[in-house]
Amino acid sequence: MAVAPLACGAHQWHAGVIGEGAASKAPKIEFGTMMEDARTEKAWETVEHRVTRGSVTLAVTERRPRMIREGAPPVTLLFVHGYPDDQTVWTAVAEQLASTFHVVTFDVRGAGKSTLPSAISAYTLEELSADIVAVAETIRPDAPVHLVGHDWGSIQAWEPVTEPKLHNHFKSFTSISGPCLDHIGQSLRAPASPKRARGRQALRSWYIAFFHLPLLAPLVWRLLGNRFDAIIERSEGIPSTNATEHSARGANGLHGLSLYRANILPRLLAPRRRSTAIPVQILVPEDDAYVAPALTEPFQEGYADPYLRRLVPNVERHLIAGGHWVLRRDPSSIANRIEDFVTRVESGTLAAIPSPVVGQDA
Repeated sequence: MAVAPLACGAHQWHAGVIGEGAASKAPKIEFGTMMEDARTEKAWETVEHRVTRGSVTLAVTERRPRMIREGAPPVTLLFVHGYPDDQTVWTAVAEQLASTFHVVTFDVRGAGKSTLPSAISAYTLEELSADIVAVAETIRPDAPVHLVGHDWGSIQAWEPVTEPKLHNHFKSFTSISGPCLDHIGQSLRAPASPKRARGRQALRSWYIAFFHLPLLAPLVWRLLGNRFDAIIERSEGIPSTNATEHSARGANGLHGLSLYRANILPRLLAPRRRSTAIPVQILVPEDDAYVAPALTEPFQEGYADPYLRRLVPNVERHLIAGGHWVLRRDPSSIANRIEDFVTRVESGTLAAIPSPVVGQDA
């Protein structure tokens, strides 16, 4: 694998050339300027650039500690945002970790400053997975990254995490309010799945059916999308954002409808067997108005049906205080959870569990 270093400030930022796999077309990388605060010198450097895979260009932001021990590059954390957000939803969390870790965020396709494909087929989990791999191999070609996802960022991150050919790209995965769609499909069919829990999630998921409406859903986003942030801020008690960010989320909501249309029904109606031996941390906001905590209960130790724990044996599930956008309301708690988990993975204190046998029913 060829690696071309680019001098940037006191450190070198590397552009990698990926090999074969889900992201088989080598991504192109375009570097922008350093983004520094002229009033205060932060403990990290920031650079914005773009990674191109095929016809899609992804806007990427890297934050790297200024102080790096010689011969000991910082551990890389790759964050994937959800719907209808863009990478700025991670800013507060990222800045609390950037003095210790190499922190990377990016706008997924259809959001922020990244390409906005028009075809629904461009938003399948396979395409989204390939984007994540392209970014990971570009920003850290020499080592696996620790993946973190929220909402649809977590849903799409489950795809490469549970693909055996891609396990070497990731050292751990933290999932927040975004379960694997295939796991949901399997759980809903399981005898141990309580009917009451299914009903509660169905009520919370009314918007999914609405997003499938071909004319009405896009129209509502065009007319009311700019008000989305204000509604969320009031309902979840999170800091208010400016009008520009409100407008951006409205546009993200419109383009991101294809995420639901390309993936929900295929995965729930015909779930695949998805497994991984990568250490997984599932953070479950207790007051999540959109993703019921019951959806991830099969990963809790002692659950009646151990099937999903056998597919993801190196998993831990934690209930946390907060709503769906807890990463905006309480970024410190999320940053602390991520740092603790990554530190334990890096130190080897998490128990090593054999990889599940692919293709064999539990």
